[in-house]
Amino acid sequence: MTAKYDEKLGDFTYENEDLKNTGIEAEYSMSADKGFGYSLSASYSSPKTRNMKKGVVGDWERDYAKLYLKAGLTYRMDKFSAALNAAYTGDRVLSDKDTTPSLITNFNAEYQMTKNGSVFLTVNNILDREDISYRSSSAEYYYTPINFLIGVKYSF
Repeated sequence: MTAKYDEKLGDFTYENEDLKNTGIEAEYSMSADKGFGYSLSASYSSPKTRNMKKGVVGDWERDYAKLYLKAGLTYRMDKFSAALNAAYTGDRVLSDKDTTPSLITNFNAEYQMTKNGSVFLTVNNILDREDISYRSSSAEYYYTPINFLIGVKYSF
């Protein structure tokens, strides 16, 4: 399924698309000493979609990203947990145009105050990068700048 921005409606419309993809993926994760852990993953593929123009099925064309790299570092001790993650997307094509790589980073921390309650902090786009998340025929859309969320969770 693909999302396309409809400028007349001012909203996204969703439609099925023909997609084929071949590639390879690998992942490694480990829980290290003293509450630390980490994970690494990589994916290299050749995603292609078939465009529909005026009801006519077109040829297979390269689309999306070929390279994904992810890394994460975690820490857990007693009532405290934290995670730092980064995801790199390279060799990207969006709306039939080559697109610069993106590097999405985030940090999450949580402290379990009671059995039912915790406080948390989430920080997104730590490096405050201006990466393109989506491109339409007339505009580019960017990931949000660095932002954070502080909150309380309570279950009952």
